Amino acid sequence: LRDPSVGGHDLGRMLRKDEACAADILSFVAASLLLIELRRLDGSQLQKDRLLRLFEELPLHLTQQFARRRLTGENLEGKHADDLAIALVSQMEDASAALEIASSLAEWINNDMQRPMASASE
Repeated sequence: LRDPSVGGHDLGRMLRKDEACAADILSFVAASLLLIELRRLDGSQLQKDRLLRLFEELPLHLTQQFARRRLTGENLEGKHADDLAIALVSQMEDASAALEIASSLAEWINNDMQRPMASASE
């Protein structure tokens, strides 16, 4: 993580003034809540709706990473993040898939929520 460029210790000011900080906090909260939900799945429709909302709030690189791991054999090129989230939620009926993603989320959080390295062509 990083120190916010503005706002000091005033969370409200940081969120208003530092867009990257606000995005990091949203990502952390979504990942934390999703991790908890995945560890206690029961298959209800209400929970699927909640899972979908949380998957949609994850950083795109995480959603794509999970999709590449779980949706093998599908053409993921050009798919919108919301479509990937829907496909991932459908995979969560498999408890091992849910636990795998939960473990990956915990690892991502514990490793300071690393962003992917930008390629040389960017």
